[in-house]
Amino acid sequence: MSQSDHLPIYKDTFTMLGMVIERVKNYPRFYRYTIGEKMVNINLDMLSLIYRANSSYNKLPIITQLDDRYRMLVMLFRLSVEQRVIPQNNYAKYAENCMV
Repeated sequence: MSQSDHLPIYKDTFTMLGMVIERVKNYPRFYRYTIGEKMVNINLDMLSLIYRANSSYNKLPIITQLDDRYRMLVMLFRLSVEQRVIPQNNYAKYAENCMV
């Protein structure tokens, strides 16, 4: 079985984590500790789930959890745009680089 860190989904998720961390540093205080912290934690959960799915024989439940986390992360990005925490063009950059 290959290592998780060589998988494209792992690399993209790791890249997204770095982008989220850099962006969250500039969130206003309230949003940093509510939306921003949640985004970072979800991203870390996603990396963990990718590792677990890669080393598991029964991948479907883990991939379902991964999909749920991903959808929550997308929703938090959209909420950040609606609350004007990040500009819409930044959201487009995240979507282009990391979201399907």
